[in-house]
Amino acid sequence: MWQMEHEGIKLDVVSLTSLIQYCCIVGKITDCIRLVESMVINGPRPNTLTVNTLLIGLCKNQLLGLAETFFNYFKQIGVSADTTTYNVLIRAFIHEGNDLMVGELSREMSSHKLRQDLGTYGCFVNDLCRRGERWDAQVLGEAPHKFKSAVEAVKKLREIPDIGDQLLMVMLLVRYPKIHYAGMLQFDGELPNKYLVSPPEMDRTSGEYLVHNGIRTFACSETLKFGHVTFFWNGNCSGYLNEKMEEYVEIGSDSGNLTMSSSLPFPAPHKRKNVDATIVACKAADQAVKMILDAIEQVGGIYVVTADHGNAEDMVPVAIDHPGLAPGVRFHANVPTGRLANVAATVMNLHGFKAPSDYETTLIEVVS
Repeated sequence: MWQMEHEGIKLDVVSLTSLIQYCCIVGKITDCIRLVESMVINGPRPNTLTVNTLLIGLCKNQLLGLAETFFNYFKQIGVSADTTTYNVLIRAFIHEGNDLMVGELSREMSSHKLRQDLGTYGCFVNDLCRRGERWDAQVLGEAPHKFKSAVEAVKKLREIPDIGDQLLMVMLLVRYPKIHYAGMLQFDGELPNKYLVSPPEMDRTSGEYLVHNGIRTFACSETLKFGHVTFFWNGNCSGYLNEKMEEYVEIGSDSGNLTMSSSLPFPAPHKRKNVDATIVACKAADQAVKMILDAIEQVGGIYVVTADHGNAEDMVPVAIDHPGLAPGVRFHANVPTGRLANVAATVMNLHGFKAPSDYETTLIEVVS
């Protein structure tokens, strides 16, 4: 960031907030604090999203005292807090067992006319469960509802506008049914082997062809998305195909003929059905991707942008076949329903190789 500023590139509040989140994730708290101080002194001014991102990071790094200090400081300089801000601190103080601060924060929310949502109540319910007070949480209605069954609870909670299943309050049942849970497929080799269908065996993957033809591969991703650029691209193998030709890192930078990177709009607000937060997160992802694409164009490279699925686009009318479709975007005449599988042959073609005949059709179309 400091190098970008030296070159005259100004970062906005969304980009700087993204950097703060990154510093918190990798444990660079000192750099995180420097970024916040720079925003306060030099601008752009921190906003509520900046506050929430910082507090979440500090609490996850078990720096609750520092989080409380910054919370009070932001109030002093006039940066507003929202329900999420208080939920972060309430959850942290509940985990610490500081009932005094929990009560104070709860009363402060009410004084600021901030409505306690399911996230707030979920903190209280989880605390009751942690203390073993399941009876209080469900039967006495401290959840804050009283339900006779889980079915009744789900039906009632779904009456709340704009609430998806992921936001339904924790169900705490006194009776524990004897249920054996298993996944459809094996998702993670480190999890218990309880799945219904064995993982498919794959060979002759695009990754194998590329490394055997001298194409160096560099894959980069953050945290839990690491498998999206390694495991899913080399035939469900968690190891290297060729350690001399491949390099996998979670955070960092390097060089390669083929570079794969995964970008996820933080902190997946589309799953919480929050349109405003989703817009901010998507803008941050767009800016990050644009920086990568601009760098590729400067060196004359080729980029392929893919997406396996999404939630944000489900919140607005679909733009495909709509006047709002970006200029220059077109569909392959012979591949009207292209899939991720078509990307394998496409990448091989872009490297100058002919893809195997039994691969899914390439997305490249030669036009005169």
